[in-house]
Amino acid sequence: MTAMFDTAAYLRCLTPGMARESEGFALIEAVRFENPALAWKRLLDIAATPQDREWLARAMPALLAALEEAATPDLSLVNLDRFLRSESQLTSTLKFLAENPRAVEILVRLFVGSQYLTEILLQNPGYLARLTQYNRLAEIKSRQQFFEEGMAALATTPDWPTRMTALRHFQKWELLRIAACDTFGLMDFKATTLQLSLLADGIVQLALWHACQEWGREAPDFCVLAMGKLGGEELNYSSDIDLVFVCEEDGGAYAALAQRLIRGLSEMTATGFLYRVDMRLRPWGKAGALVTTRQAYLDYIRKDGRLWEKQALLKARPIAGNIDVGMAVLKGLEPQIFQVDTELARQSVLSMKQEIEDKLASQGLLETEIKGGRGGIRDIEFTAQYLQLVHGFEHSGIHSINTLDGLVRLVNHDFIQADEYRHLTGGYLFLRKVEHSLQLHEQVLRRGTHREDASCSRRVLAADPDRRPLRQGVGLRIERLDFDLARDAVRSSDEADAHPSRVRRRIRQLSRPSSRARKSERPSRTAW
Repeated sequence: MTAMFDTAAYLRCLTPGMARESEGFALIEAVRFENPALAWKRLLDIAATPQDREWLARAMPALLAALEEAATPDLSLVNLDRFLRSESQLTSTLKFLAENPRAVEILVRLFVGSQYLTEILLQNPGYLARLTQYNRLAEIKSRQQFFEEGMAALATTPDWPTRMTALRHFQKWELLRIAACDTFGLMDFKATTLQLSLLADGIVQLALWHACQEWGREAPDFCVLAMGKLGGEELNYSSDIDLVFVCEEDGGAYAALAQRLIRGLSEMTATGFLYRVDMRLRPWGKAGALVTTRQAYLDYIRKDGRLWEKQALLKARPIAGNIDVGMAVLKGLEPQIFQVDTELARQSVLSMKQEIEDKLASQGLLETEIKGGRGGIRDIEFTAQYLQLVHGFEHSGIHSINTLDGLVRLVNHDFIQADEYRHLTGGYLFLRKVEHSLQLHEQVLRRGTHREDASCSRRVLAADPDRRPLRQGVGLRIERLDFDLARDAVRSSDEADAHPSRVRRRIRQLSRPSSRARKSERPSRTAW
């Protein structure tokens, strides 16, 4: 535990020529620095004037206490140094930290937790004061609120490039706010994913509005459908957003607007980009038109729609433009989505999962990949989606865009048992929390999934060859994180093993036709 010293002691040690180096080391000995000499030098270099040293000395008790609790205090101190060097008003910032110990804790925890969040703070030092305003930090915002606040942030921007830059700054602040709430336990998993999704909804609406301004025309019957995690209102920190554009008539007339919208969302600039946009779920994929009319979409799914496309549509919802048009498209598609042959649906879902696993196996990641590996997130999602596909025609009450809500509906309609519900829900929450923690800990907003460092894997196997693979790939990695939610998630050392194995048992049942599924088959109701 950090020993308590008065301000005078800290100030004397921070002042050149006033104390021996060993006295400075004594001040920081409780912090587990890998290189105490370098750490002390960094602290000395932060403040160059008597006034700055005075404020730093006053902030030292809170700073050392926070560093003592940090998993990687050396990295935190490096990032703190970078943050303070980025400040044009160093004295004011040190004064703020001295007078607001909570701000010191926030900085250190964010610096440990995420290099991405660190970079946001380095680029926008003024965000720190906003993070200390706890009365509004954990505010749950609606889609409309995100849109209106975004419009206010863009109100004074004169043209398209500056609007998009302002929109990226707005997004970065909101991502920082949500991630901070996630990190500090102010939002649970469901609230976090919903806020990330509604933020994306609002930004797509804003980007569409400004794309129309640049285009110089209105788009009265144009609608953006969200699919995938965004459609299911379960977005994470580094998800692509899967979009489909629809309209009532003449999709070609909106091609230029669609291209502007995609460019605004995904174009890389000096301030980054908003979202990676994936349009491959539209009819005919990459070969299809960017904007599809309602009738063309209905005809496509009825005549040529594949089962995996129907499965993807389970998560579709309208998020921007003319919402009524989007709702009409989905209402027209609904009968086609659930007209499936049980056996073909089972084979399709298993085949897709096998393809994912074969690819991971070829990369040596089958047992360690959280999302697509054995017993991972995809197993749970595919289980819920399969059961909705084969039973949804006769039981509309199980329709849901959201995985957790879908599992609730499935157990309420007796398509899964209570213990299966607990295992699937517990496994999903556990793995998604791990996923979030890893995304914050590692670089986020990059393409790719979360993979175990190969050298670390080799060290684990060498030390304990009997350790289960997913424990190696998940549990060990969580133990290296500094997030309360991750530490809580692995309080039991067996949990990283237990959830995936339970989930895997359920997905294996898809390899055998269930008795209830056979009873509910509907002859001749198939699009094949």
